[in-house]
Amino acid sequence: MLNDYYTGVWPGSTARGDLLTGDSGAHYSCGAVASLSGIKCAELDNDPAGLERALTLYTMLHALLFTLRGMPVINPMDATGVWRYDDPYPMAGRAEKVNYALSLLAKLRAEHTVFDNAADVWLLETWNDRVLGIGRYYQGEKLLAIFNFGDHAETAWIDEAEPYTDLLTDAFREARMVEIPSRSFVWLVTKF
Repeated sequence: MLNDYYTGVWPGSTARGDLLTGDSGAHYSCGAVASLSGIKCAELDNDPAGLERALTLYTMLHALLFTLRGMPVINPMDATGVWRYDDPYPMAGRAEKVNYALSLLAKLRAEHTVFDNAADVWLLETWNDRVLGIGRYYQGEKLLAIFNFGDHAETAWIDEAEPYTDLLTDAFREARMVEIPSRSFVWLVTKF
């Protein structure tokens, strides 16, 4: 089923990865993040609204990578949203949007000690199967990273008492019943 989704065979899938056959004869899908997140599909269909949705998902997937332990490694194709090496960049502004989003994520990660590899990391219960929550704590800083994998806005049914700041907007945000747009994320941080 996942191979069907990631290669665009599954009804409604915007992924356009490739199906490969390994040495053992098993099939697996592969592709640049731009192909798997719908950028390639939106551009081939000349769908500006679809491209915006795909760029939101693209950014969320990289934010998830930046939230996990270890050093995030982004290959040159993913740094500009390229979906293949001879990608003609048919829709204006894609590379700039991708570069801005990844630069912002890298900057925020570098500015906050909570992203240090020594941080405590745990899964945060969101009480919603479409929403993934990850908590991090290090040296008096706590992060709630919440990712909506759903096709619609979803709620993370959490109830954290501390005052939080949304790292992307720098605005105060309560960590109670957190609404997240479709295929998007929030990084909420507080200090003790």
